[in-house]
Amino acid sequence: MTSPIVSIGIATGVIGVLLCFRIWRLFRPGETLFDHPAFFLSVIFLSIIALRAPQIIYQHEINPDESQMLAQGMRYLSHPVPWRDVDGTTSGPLDSWFLSLPILLGFPADWTTARAMLLGGQLVTLIFIYLALRCFVSRGEAQLALVPTVLFYAFVMDMDAVHYSSETVPVVLLSMAAWLLCRGWMAGRFSNASIFATAFLAGCLPFAKLQATPLAMYLGVAETGLIIFLYRKTCAPKLGLMCLGGILFPAVLLGIVAACGAASDFWTSYILGPAGYTQETFAARARAMWFLFSVSSSFRGFFVSAAICGILVLAARCYVGRVRSNVKLLVPLAGVVGLGLLTVWCMMEAGKPYLHYLLLLIPAQGIFFGVALAFGKSLLLAPEEDDPYLFPRPVHWFLGLFALAVCVQMTKAPAYYSALHTFLAHQKPYRKSFVARRILSASQPGDTLSVWGWAPTYYVETGLIPATRDAIGHFMIENGRYQNYYRQRYLGDLKRHPPAFFIDAMAGGIFVWNWSDFEFRRHESFPELAKFVDQNYSPWLTVHIITADGPALPIRVYVKKSRMVELKLYPQELNIPKDPLLAPD
Repeated sequence: MTSPIVSIGIATGVIGVLLCFRIWRLFRPGETLFDHPAFFLSVIFLSIIALRAPQIIYQHEINPDESQMLAQGMRYLSHPVPWRDVDGTTSGPLDSWFLSLPILLGFPADWTTARAMLLGGQLVTLIFIYLALRCFVSRGEAQLALVPTVLFYAFVMDMDAVHYSSETVPVVLLSMAAWLLCRGWMAGRFSNASIFATAFLAGCLPFAKLQATPLAMYLGVAETGLIIFLYRKTCAPKLGLMCLGGILFPAVLLGIVAACGAASDFWTSYILGPAGYTQETFAARARAMWFLFSVSSSFRGFFVSAAICGILVLAARCYVGRVRSNVKLLVPLAGVVGLGLLTVWCMMEAGKPYLHYLLLLIPAQGIFFGVALAFGKSLLLAPEEDDPYLFPRPVHWFLGLFALAVCVQMTKAPAYYSALHTFLAHQKPYRKSFVARRILSASQPGDTLSVWGWAPTYYVETGLIPATRDAIGHFMIENGRYQNYYRQRYLGDLKRHPPAFFIDAMAGGIFVWNWSDFEFRRHESFPELAKFVDQNYSPWLTVHIITADGPALPIRVYVKKSRMVELKLYPQELNIPKDPLLAPD
């Protein structure tokens, strides 16, 4: 325990020293090795890695979403067609493909790999946010404006924000596209490569997260406006190039899906089905948003820093009494604020109080700090004051208060240190669950598994890929307009490729969504599936997890009848503790 705690303390101190150095250099500008972005980013990245390492190597599922995407990433390597072979529910194939890459390269398909990829995506996001900030301010100012985002990633404590989620890839795509737009606007020219790349990134967004589709449209509108403004009468060819970049990825992906006979599956399971998932009343959506913005300690400091910086810009505007004509900065400021507001609307439309939704705000909020700094300075500096190192008193006040706003999140460091100290002190050795260990004892190469319920953890623990396109059973179990479609599709997949093992994980002691009547949603609630299971499988394990109220509704494991005979297995009913370390082999 001592070594991680020491490294966490050192990393926290390094970030604090670097922040103080950046604030000091804000008033004493210069160019040294310590001001070089390579040095700054290298130190920051090493510090974040040290601070987040305990979360990354934590060998337990934090959220079923990360297990679901790992399972989908495994299945894509042998079943590559989206929606025909893998249905990611409201997340597109890009989220799972991102995890397929390290698995293909030989890394284990476990939670450490997923969280390492999450951290890698976050570090890439920091790079592109920094590049976007550099479009508006100097090196040192960009590094200071990046600090709030750095502190968020370094000291994030909400467990719903440290697992791999469907926001990982969209945040990277958004930050890259935003940088290209900022660079094009400030440079006064938009190269053909940038036009194509920005549109391509926007076209990819809906296939990383359906919820981000309005953000892709926003990027498209912003790029169209930028091209028309810069090129006016000669904009037609560039607009054509933009359209080509925007439709390329959707056209190729959906063309492959249609050629493989899965176009109707795409339309029903990615467009129509998820639409029902988000049908909440306005009051429910408002309550969900209030919950998101009120309970998250990690995000709260980030929001407070941004709010203070916004207030400083308004104060500067009131101080000068009029807005000087600086469209060059006013337009990106309005654009970034618009992106943030649209992101909030996207989260509200989902109507679910999941903290990881807030991650979508990072590109807009991270870039906002730099634009606010540049715009505030431009308001307070007279046109004749062109020396960037000689500031009048109002600018000094603005910069000082901006620096204090940036420091707000640094106050989380002691709480983060204390939380991780407690976390490490109570961490237990990892051991697979009893069900996973027993399945592995009876598995053979090439076996597959199917889980009825919301327990994709069994795919990760056993390393067995899903036998069907569904790594979770949400839409098959939840009442809805398309429930019969999902059930018939699932049963068809099972009949075409019967797995060696079938688990009914609608049980007590494990994650069962939010149904109070989950005991009536077990696989027998689908009579055709129950008949198929009875005909082809034999009950093997009936596992009651012991909870505070005693043994719970059991997990049931079924095995192919031929495998039962081959391995001379016999039905067993057991009561086991929830802690895997105490469960028998």
